[in-house]
Amino acid sequence: MGQFATYSFNTTVSQFAILALSLGTSIITARCLGPEGKGELTLLLLIPLFATTFGRLGLGHATNYYASRTSPTRLIVNCLILSLILSIGVTAVCVPTIYLLRETFFKTINVRLLMTISFITPFYILNYHFICIIQGLYKINLMNVLFVVQSGVNLALLIALLIVKDYGLNGAVIAAISALLISVLVRAGFLLKEIETSEIRVDGDVIRGLLSFGLKSHVGNILKDITYRGDILLISYFLNPATVGLYIVAMHVAEVIWKIPESVGSVLLPRVSQMEMEEARRFTPIVCKLVVLPVLITCILLFLFGKILITFAFGHAFLPSATVLLILLPGIFFFAVWKIIANALIAQGHPSKYSVTSGVSLVTMLLFDIILIPRYGIQGAALASTLSYTLATFTIIFIYTRLTDSLITEMFLPVRADFFYYKDFFKSLGGKLFGITSGR
Repeated sequence: MGQFATYSFNTTVSQFAILALSLGTSIITARCLGPEGKGELTLLLLIPLFATTFGRLGLGHATNYYASRTSPTRLIVNCLILSLILSIGVTAVCVPTIYLLRETFFKTINVRLLMTISFITPFYILNYHFICIIQGLYKINLMNVLFVVQSGVNLALLIALLIVKDYGLNGAVIAAISALLISVLVRAGFLLKEIETSEIRVDGDVIRGLLSFGLKSHVGNILKDITYRGDILLISYFLNPATVGLYIVAMHVAEVIWKIPESVGSVLLPRVSQMEMEEARRFTPIVCKLVVLPVLITCILLFLFGKILITFAFGHAFLPSATVLLILLPGIFFFAVWKIIANALIAQGHPSKYSVTSGVSLVTMLLFDIILIPRYGIQGAALASTLSYTLATFTIIFIYTRLTDSLITEMFLPVRADFFYYKDFFKSLGGKLFGITSGR
């Protein structure tokens, strides 16, 4: 557990560095663009997000699963082949689809910006797959550094284009695209170093394996990502871009909490995929219990100080976001637990079970969004998200405990045997902290 603790610590530190940079990005765009401009930027960046969701075919999870089952060269080469094919296909569908939907969800946005961001979609897909390969090869520190670099480049460009030059929405889009392209080039350069020339070839077995496993979690990925951001499209449809801007600020602040399980989960997935089933069954509840306490503390802090944080950082124009944040917090807490268990299910070879819980979350969210948004606005959207996250979490706990023959209490109540793991974890963590403070 020593390496797991070290990588979890490094990833958590990196995630909070990224969080600080991302909050800086969000604050700059909010203050420079206002609620309406912030909402329009959010809607524009949803295009590559959803295009990537539909087009990646679950290859990210498949890459993590197969990384320990084939050579790095074969994994990189064959994943890249699939990624290029998918990128072309997705773009061919994305561009005309966005053009046709421009008057439904993107009424106030310039068509030129819509088409520009649509044509950049292939680079989002490549970037995603490069990240997953690096994670699957268990180069966690490299993955973390590159995430921080991408966020830092984006922030620097925003300062130059929004604050110094005042280019508005166009400048924000240019900054996002430029940071993406730089990240793709840097990640590609690192992966090229992992390739052995003698092993380069198209491997049908690897491709079939990636597609077979990936497709099992693909539906779950689609459902999960639509659950995360599908309500934004419905807010845009029923309301306007300004309300989208208010809602997304609340979401960005609330999602601070998810940095904790996401940090641990990004290390958990490749680690558990290498374990025997019984070891994985014991390990996952221990990690879950380790994550719940800091998540709960962060929720309480945001409940107490969220309004002050939003008005101070984003300005009084975003004061309505504070109410949305309070409504979101219970769901955000429960979904943090979902994230840990979902990673464990995928790593243990059960991506279809993960898809079921994503489906439960999406159906619940859409149903309540359609009922609540027209009547209660963005507060209704927040309540719909909380209800869907909570139901999905209870569903995945039920599935996991049945699948692994575990008790619910094992997931949340520490037992004597856990403390041997915790001792090892905190010993490794303490060593890491001591190394930092002593300058090693």
